[in-house]
Amino acid sequence: MEVITQIVMNAYRKMQGNLPMHNAVKVKDSKCHINMMMKKFLFLLILFLISFSYAQQIEVDKRFVAPKYSQEVKDQSNLVVQYNLTFTDGKDKKLELKTILQLGDKYSKFSDINAMSRDSLIKAHSLLESVGAKELNDLGRYNIHYKKNILKDFVSNILFCQERISKTVYQYSEAMPVQHWVLTNEKKYLLGYLCKSATLTFRGRKYKAWYTEEIPKNDGPYIFQGLPGLILKITDEHGQYDFTAVGIVKKKMDIYWRNESGIETVSRENFRKIQRNYFENPGIFMSGKAYDDTGKIISIPINKNLYAPLELE
Repeated sequence: MEVITQIVMNAYRKMQGNLPMHNAVKVKDSKCHINMMMKKFLFLLILFLISFSYAQQIEVDKRFVAPKYSQEVKDQSNLVVQYNLTFTDGKDKKLELKTILQLGDKYSKFSDINAMSRDSLIKAHSLLESVGAKELNDLGRYNIHYKKNILKDFVSNILFCQERISKTVYQYSEAMPVQHWVLTNEKKYLLGYLCKSATLTFRGRKYKAWYTEEIPKNDGPYIFQGLPGLILKITDEHGQYDFTAVGIVKKKMDIYWRNESGIETVSRENFRKIQRNYFENPGIFMSGKAYDDTGKIISIPINKNLYAPLELE
């Protein structure tokens, strides 16, 4: 309201400043005309503010069904690493996200840094009968830009992945991927740790990684693991994806995994098909399936995105 009032006053002053000064009669007539215009404008402004206030009240009072939430605590972290994830979408647009790796004795979890804060809010909201504008605004402060969660089970040697595509969270699992690293003699320091380099060809991309034996954890960001030390940096050969550690702390945190009934379990192969379909034909996901006159599903070209996932195979 203060902003709108200021705009009105600025417009009023501007109109006053544009009055011709060489003719007193014209000035007087012009001022009368402006005063009439201002009265009309202020009247319309008051109507607008009343309508706006009423609309806001309706929006505030609107309630929605509380979200469902369920989780299982798998382990406790003893080390937490923050990585900056930088990637391009194939159109020279570079994005940078903050991610986190929680390392425990039996499990590790990699996710967006805001995921835990958002999950904590959703867990609290799930105990309510309904949620409104306040709860939705609270969630809006923790946007999840990296929608993939990776859980590594080092006891059963299984990797789990969850990712939201449109309105559905999909999950698949697979045996811990075997990664054939080639160790080199190249060395440098990262975050004060002496690191060695290694190269990897994996699922359609070539990578160079830097790991430190000073932290003897067979782990790293995303699904990367298998080196004789924690991976602090890994980049693909084209620089399209880069994970760089920017902080390491010893911290106890729950390593949990969401397990609501609405999460859809699929195979990795089917997940990749769903993921590709979403990128190439998002209209089906946004507005449901579309059919032609013969009943055949057709594409709805809504903001088609370039399909350039980290795993190409």
